[in-house]
Amino acid sequence: MEKSFLKQQYLEYSAMPQKILVLASQDAGWDIVEANVEGHECFFCSYYLIGQLPELIGQQIIDDYDACLLVDFKASMPLYNDVIQRVSQKIPLLLGVGFEGELPSKLSYLMENSFMLSELTAEFLRQRVDNVVGSYSRVGVSCG
Repeated sequence: MEKSFLKQQYLEYSAMPQKILVLASQDAGWDIVEANVEGHECFFCSYYLIGQLPELIGQQIIDDYDACLLVDFKASMPLYNDVIQRVSQKIPLLLGVGFEGELPSKLSYLMENSFMLSELTAEFLRQRVDNVVGSYSRVGVSCG
């Protein structure tokens, strides 16, 4: 009986919408995500520019999210490596890049959670978020 209860809880959790914090260096970065997840109820996405990240951390806004999706890496992104690392200690990170060469070497630890933006669909993002959230909690990383 307990096993079926746990299975039911898992099914209910997996059906719940995920809250995803989307960070981009410019407004165009959000367009890719919005176009590919629009109309799908499996996500609540909030969009911010990368420069707003220190404020989001300071006000503990990121604590309300299940995962963070970084998109459209540009030259300005490495300026925020430290603050991005602080986010990764609170919530799991996903990284969407247009080209493999756009992944800064200092953030290479994110490579396993990166993907090409051309592959982005709502279902693909759902699976990636489920995987990264699951593996994040399994390794015993504190989420807050």
